[in-house]
This record gives sequence, C-alpha cells and structure tokens, in this order.
Amino acid sequence: MSSSIKQPKSSIGIEKLYIPLEQGIGLSAFSLEKQPCYILLSLVCHLRPECHQPSAENGGLSDDWDCLGIGKSVNYSALGKALYGALSNVGKTEDTQDIGSLSSLAKKAAEITAADYSASLEAVEVTIQRPKALLFADSISVHRRFAVSKRQSGESPEYNLDDLEHSLTIQDLRVDTVIGLHPHEREEQQRLVVDIELDLLRIPTALLLERNEFDYKAVGRLTYDYLRVSTFKTIEALGYHTAQYILNHIPAQPFPSREQTAANKNDEPAYLEQDDITVTLSIKKPSAIALAAHPTLKITRCLKDYASPSVDGDANTPESSARSLQPLVAPLNSHHSPLITQDIDSNLGLREESITAYIAIGTNLGDRIKNIQDALAALPRISEESIGASVSGQRSLQVSRCSQLYESEPMYVLEQPEFINGAIQIQTNLQPVSLLRHLKKVESDLGRVKTMVNGPRLIDLDLLIYGDQEVVIGKAGDEEGSLGKGCGWLQVPHWGICEREFVLRPLEDMLGPGYVFPGGERSIGQLLSALEKPDAPPPLARVIPFPSPAHPLRLKPGAPLVMGILNVTPDSFSDGEEERVSEAALAHIVDLALSLIEQGADIIDIGGMSTRPGVDDQDVTAEEEMSRVLPIIQALRVEGIEVPISIDTFRAQVAELSILAGASCINDVRGGREPGMLEVMAKANVPIILMHSRGNSKEMLTAQAHDYSAHGGVIAGVREEMKETVERAEKAGVKSWNIILDPGIGFAKSQGGNLQLLHALPTLFSLETGLKSYATLVGASRKGFIGKVLNRSVAKEREFGNAAVTALCCQSQKVDIMRVHEPRPAMDVIRMLAAIRGSGHAS
Repeated sequence: MSSSIKQPKSSIGIEKLYIPLEQGIGLSAFSLEKQPCYILLSLVCHLRPECHQPSAENGGLSDDWDCLGIGKSVNYSALGKALYGALSNVGKTEDTQDIGSLSSLAKKAAEITAADYSASLEAVEVTIQRPKALLFADSISVHRRFAVSKRQSGESPEYNLDDLEHSLTIQDLRVDTVIGLHPHEREEQQRLVVDIELDLLRIPTALLLERNEFDYKAVGRLTYDYLRVSTFKTIEALGYHTAQYILNHIPAQPFPSREQTAANKNDEPAYLEQDDITVTLSIKKPSAIALAAHPTLKITRCLKDYASPSVDGDANTPESSARSLQPLVAPLNSHHSPLITQDIDSNLGLREESITAYIAIGTNLGDRIKNIQDALAALPRISEESIGASVSGQRSLQVSRCSQLYESEPMYVLEQPEFINGAIQIQTNLQPVSLLRHLKKVESDLGRVKTMVNGPRLIDLDLLIYGDQEVVIGKAGDEEGSLGKGCGWLQVPHWGICEREFVLRPLEDMLGPGYVFPGGERSIGQLLSALEKPDAPPPLARVIPFPSPAHPLRLKPGAPLVMGILNVTPDSFSDGEEERVSEAALAHIVDLALSLIEQGADIIDIGGMSTRPGVDDQDVTAEEEMSRVLPIIQALRVEGIEVPISIDTFRAQVAELSILAGASCINDVRGGREPGMLEVMAKANVPIILMHSRGNSKEMLTAQAHDYSAHGGVIAGVREEMKETVERAEKAGVKSWNIILDPGIGFAKSQGGNLQLLHALPTLFSLETGLKSYATLVGASRKGFIGKVLNRSVAKEREFGNAAVTALCCQSQKVDIMRVHEPRPAMDVIRMLAAIRGSGHAS
C-alpha cells in the first residue's frame, strides 16, 4: 500500500449533554458567586487507526460488538453517565474544589474520558457551553482539544494530555447600532449578532484570572459598549476596527518574552508574544437581505495585522484607515528640549486672577448642535469634584468668544460620522488641572462614553491654550485617572494642535493667522499652509448650525446655499397677494413652501409684513404679523418639513414666538437695533441674519441715509457699521458661529451704492476687515436697482438681472447664501458655474 494513502479517520461524540451545577461555575451575569446554572457539554473522541480494523479471529466480521465496540472504541453511553456523575458534583467534593472555570471543567472532562479510553484515543475535544452567562449574549463556551498518549506502564495517570487548542467564544452577542451606507440606514439602528472567539492557548496562565478563568464578562461588555455607539458604514470596517479594539484591551499587562520563559524553565510553554494573540469575529446583519437570513463577515486578526499597513492600499478599504494613526506633523514643541514635567498640586485649585484659555469642542454623535449647546450651558457650573472640596473661593468660568463651526471628516479612525468642531475662548480662575478635570466631568455628565482613542464621541472638550503658559504633567500613555477621573496627562498648548486643521481654523477665527502658540515658532497661518494640499478640496467646511428639526448646512465657497422667499403678505413689492393672508390661505402657503423646496431651496424665509423701502412700519401690528407667520411655521413642521425656516422680522416678540413655533433662524433687516431683539437672539441660540440698514423703512430713502461720506464712501461705511453691529450682538451674548451678515443691498443705499457694494464683495469681507470668518448672505432678488439697470418696472421680469447678481456672488467666493424669489434659476446659475470651474481640473 502506498504511504501516500491516508489512514481512515473516525470519531465518536456526545452532543450537548445537559449537566446542572448547583455550585455554579465561572462568572455569572450579575457577578454573584456560586449561582446555580447548567452547562451543555459536547465531546468528540478521535479514534486511533487500529480501532477501525475488525479482529482476524472473528472472521473479518465488522458488526460484532467485540470487534469494533468495547475495547477498541468508546462506549458513549457509559462515558455520558460518567461525565454527568462527576461534573454535576463539581464544587461539592474535595477533588473538585479546584475546578472554578469553564476551562478547568473542560480539562476535567477530557481527563475522565482519557482515563477509560486512552488506548483508543488520538485526541479528545471538549466544548463547555454556559447559556445566560452574559445579559447581552446567548452563551459563553470554552473549547479545548488535547492530544492523548499513553505513558510507560506503572506511571500514574496512565495517559498524557497535551493542549492543542484552547479558545473562548462569546456566542450571539446582540447589539443595536447604526450600520450601513445608505441614508435610510443612517437614520435607524439595526440589530447585529456577533460571535467573538479568543485564542486562549496563546495567553499565559499568569495573565488569566484566578483558577484559569478568562474575564469574558469584561471582553463582552467592552465589545458591546463599543459596538453600541459605533456608526460604521460597512460590517467589514466594523469588524476590522472592533477586532483591533478588543486586541488593544486584552490582556492588560505585557507578556513575558520567549527568553524569559525559556530561562525560567517553568511549566509554562514558550508563549508567543502579545502581538500574536488572535481574535476571530463573526458578524451577522439579519436585516440586510430581505430574502436571506443574513450576510456574515468572519475576520481573524492579531495586533501585528495593524502594525504595518500597505502604503499602496485602497484608500476606501478599512485597512487604509490605520495609516492615519501616525502623526501627520511634528508635535508642537518638537524643536524644544523636552518640557519638564510639573507637579500636580501647584496646578490644582483656583488662581487669584482669571486667565484667558481656549477650549476645543467637537461632536459626531446624535444631535450635534444640541450637544454643543448643552456643553456651553454646562461649562459655567463647576463642581467640587473638579477643584476639591477643601478649596475655598468663588469658582469662575465664562465663555467670552466663539469661533465658527466646521464640519470635518474623521481624522484618525475614518469609519465614523463627520464631526462638527469649533473652539471657544473662556475666562476662568481654575488652575489647569482643575480645568481639565472640569472639562472631563462635563463630558461625562453629558453622556460621553469612551470607546476607543479618536473614536466617536458625544462631546469632546480639549484644553488647547492656557494663557501664555506651557504646562506638562505626566506623559502620553499614563493611566486614565492619574490626574483625576477621566484624566491621564496634560500638555498645554495641546500636543495635537499643529496637525489638526479642525483645531487651527477655529483658533484662527479668534486669534488671527499671525498668532504664535506659547513655546512655538510658526504662526497659525504658517501651520495651516503646511497642512494644505494645492489640488485637494478643503477637508473641512464651515457650517451654519441650524438646530433640530432642521440640520446644519455646510458652506462651499463659490456655490452658495439658496434661501427661498415666502412672503405671507398682501403688499410685498414682488409677490404680495391678498390670497396669502386670507383665512383659507394656509394650505396654499404650505404648497408654495413645498414648491420652493422642490425647486432647490435650502432654507425657507417667511415674512409676515413688507419691509420694502417706504412702507409704514405701523401698517401691520405685531399681533397681525404673528397671526400670519406662526400658523405657517407650525404647519410646515407638522408636514415633516426639516429644511431650516427663517423668520423675516425686526420685532423681538415675533422672532421669539416664531422660534418656539419651530423656526430655525431670525432674519432681521434692522440688524438687531430694535428693543429686545439682541436679547431674544442670544437666548434663542439659533443662527441670525444681521442686515445692514439705516433708519426705518421710510427714513432709509432719505439723502442722509444714503450719505456715507463720513466713512470715505459706501463700502467703508457699510463695513464699519457691520462691524459695530457684530460687536453689539456678541456683547449681548450671540455666538459668533450663529451670525450671518447681509450688506443690505437695496436698503439705505443709492443706485450707485448698491452696484458698488456688489462689485466690492471680495474686499468687503476680506481678512483685513475683521468680517472674514462670518457667513454672508446677499438678497438682491428683483430689487429696484436691477429694474433701473434693465428698465424693467415689473419685478417678476427681472430674473435675468437676478442671474447676473447670482453669478457675481458665486465668482466672489465670499457669499454663502443667496436670498431669492425663484430658487430654480438661481440653482441653475450656481450649478453651471460650478461645472465650468470643475472642468478646469479635468485631465
């Protein structure tokens, strides 16, 4: 017979033998000791080749009990009884007191089997399954496979058991999370069913818990918590990063080296290094395919798989995201000698005088705008936990300035939702460590649960700058809690400032491009230039933070958003109609709003009284204005309209009640000059449009209102007066990121002044003016100055003039919103210009 012919293989097994354990075993779901439970034992006995050959003395018969049964094989009936009798008494008899884990129970089962059948066995496999061991998973199981060999005659025991396989599996961990590529999948959580298998054979006994039980509860909980808040787009990316997260947390201490293990000559085998431990995930997504049970991803990884990703890998694959874990630029103080670590005590408590500090704020989970608003509201409330109960004195923290808000793609771990980031300036008397503790407590109080480094977060507050001080306490990698709850180490200026555009841009808004960080050499502008790639699109974009039920809108230079005008008036200069204010008008107005959205309007601007030059402000009372606009706002929200709704009014009461009714924005043609308006704007905490104008609707027609000679002309005059308007608003508590500026085309300007302002848009909002960071709006649609140029007395006949203004605003790269009566023509102009500009980059 050729040696290449394989020997026959046979096995005999027992599947899921039910065994009750009155004393319990392993870790219970509620961490209670000796909780009664049951296990399901499965056993496979791999027989030696000679067990398959009939005895010659029996004439070659193969169905004889003595030929292929007892003596050559395994009596599964007797074995089942022996296993049940011995294992059901675990914890009750003296010889089973040391069996306290599923792993040791599996080995005991193998010993019982080998004791009676060692002559017949090549190997034995044992799987112990414990149902209901975790609250969020079906069961825990341990699988062990041993090679069986006989010892020399007279030795006890008469067999050897050598470990071949040893693994632990958490089975059917069930978690609901956001997963999927399509927009509808991002709105609902889906159930995932996950199996987690860990190779325990590679883990030294010293790193397992007492009595050789691996802490599967901790593994299950950290995995469950990680998956629950994740928002990956594919199960491939989810599996890749989840495996890495588990491996980074297990075990928690370093492995002995091979050299150490060999030198000690102990009973431990020479284990591989920690990087070689493997985890296997099986991830099922039951809701993914309507006509199938589920798709399944199975992935096996060790830490070495994350160490050296291919530089040439596909940028869209999960593996490529590991590349971004490396720092992009040198640390802030890399050119200095290492800063000396300072002591904690001198950086705790309160200062005698307040200091100016800067805090980064970011979020990418849930209602991101509300998260930021909640954080700013919580910051002034300082608890004793931050500074210590023994510290006396008045605690103080006030937000004094804000940057703009920016939406950015995730920088380090790529498979997660976009972030909204900004920065705030504060005045505080908290010492740096106390301030850090306070920031971490605010995060915790608002519901942040840390999952992984640079992963998704409900809210993130980082201390960036603390006066002109350089502070280093501890070092990267210090255990969390070293400086207080949630705090591991502190470096100010923050170590990551130089590599993070989403930090530098907001700081530039407040400090300017020429600011140099304490201990640094390059300015913010220089640092930003080092990050920019000439041919790449901006990696982050400013957003207008419209609150729920609307959504933040991204701003794109040269492609402004479109605001559709919805006048609920009988006398507006362009589209006033008596039908719009009749008792039966509600359905008609809702249809008009839907039509604007269908045409491409990103924002709806609702006005209940005409503000055209020359109208009498007293023609419409506040009560009448509210009766026109409030039902419309409420009706649109009831209809499920989620686009931002702007209320066009200069009256504080109308603005306040409109926001309560569901409006997302206040559009004030008088720039907050009327009594109470700035206070309402600050309290509402929504985006506001501050338009430049002078006087009321009649006064703005006078020669005096058109005279800007004292400022050197209309351009300088509008610029200076808009700066004053911004200062008043911010002093009243309006956040900078909520301010949108409108130069007020057609209001208190001459014919020539309107044209000059449009021509000067690039310089009107330039860096030198101090207005560069604010979002801007232009509302010139169908206005009289266009009619004069085109000789069109009918407002609706001025669309070609509107198109020219829209094109100019796009070309200026300075206008973020176009306010128009007809969104479709405006959208056509914007899209066409974008296509022409884009063609210049085509190959």
